[in-house]
Amino acid sequence: VAVFSFEGSLMSCDVDGWAEDWAEQPEPPKGEDWIEEALNDPLSEWTWDMARHCCGSLVARCACDPPRHLASIERWLRLPGSPGFVYVAGKQSKASNKVVFPALREIAVRSSSEKRLQIFEIPGSGHNLNHDAPDRVRDMIAKVLGL
Repeated sequence: VAVFSFEGSLMSCDVDGWAEDWAEQPEPPKGEDWIEEALNDPLSEWTWDMARHCCGSLVARCACDPPRHLASIERWLRLPGSPGFVYVAGKQSKASNKVVFPALREIAVRSSSEKRLQIFEIPGSGHNLNHDAPDRVRDMIAKVLGL
């Protein structure tokens, strides 16, 4: 078994253009129906204040040098007996994939863990790949787990 990341926010390119703005907004942004749905979901514990603080945290973590999430992945790959790391992204997330994929490959090389890093790009999906292409995501997970 390995650790999976489904288009996790690893670098500044993942949060540019929205996270800092949202962190500073006292109210949820207009035109983002999914946010209102999530905040109004009776099964969700999310509040806009929590989301704002999460956005601020993502901006800070991604702005570190090296970005905190990437450093964590590198430490994971360096662990003796590490089962590996699987990064999954939507193919429509081309702009960030062009930055994140090479960065992940670089840390795999640096940690002599190229064989323990797997990167998948799911066709027909963007950031919300589990909603955009659930069958493809399920098939990829089954493949990685050998099911």
